Amino acid sequence: MYKIQIDEDYTSLVLTPLSLDWLEKILEENPDLIPLIEQSDPNSPLPLPLANATSETWMSLLKKYRNKEEAFPSDQMFFRVLLKKSGKPHVLQSYENGNPQAAVFPENREFSDGSQARANTPIRYAENGQVINFIFNHDWQSPAGLWLKAGTLVEYFENGNLKQATLAKDWASPKGRLIKAGTVLEFSKNGRIKESIPK
Repeated sequence: MYKIQIDEDYTSLVLTPLSLDWLEKILEENPDLIPLIEQSDPNSPLPLPLANATSETWMSLLKKYRNKEEAFPSDQMFFRVLLKKSGKPHVLQSYENGNPQAAVFPENREFSDGSQARANTPIRYAENGQVINFIFNHDWQSPAGLWLKAGTLVEYFENGNLKQATLAKDWASPKGRLIKAGTVLEFSKNGRIKESIPK
């Protein structure tokens, strides 16, 4: 299993435990990805620093150290993969049915409801193809009238209803309570606001 960390400015993949086969496949298919390395094990035989190592460099290192288990201590090594701004769309992982699990696009990605994902940030999908989270590129007004904040993560349930989002403007709830801009809202699957977390 691997975890994708979302950042506003770049794509960050953290592979824990490390899958060399998967990393090698990504590098072969996407030569414009630049892997960065962070590791907490000073005894690893891998040469450091590798902050600007190219995919080609990484491929040669993988081949060289592939059979040296101590070179890649999976519980102590973390890989980040950065996407060049001029890159092409990348599907970072797919489900067994072929639908993408996570993808990155070099341009802003607009959806049918008018919301827009920021370029070069991961978009996560459910197995049924529903978008389940992304970073807003601009403030967006939801069908319920809520203004949601640019540069923040929005999450959806698999049924398409909002799961979590950050308010861009003050909002008066149906019960008359004023909720301040910057507040994180959590929703239930049926679309009701479950909780508000002050900024």
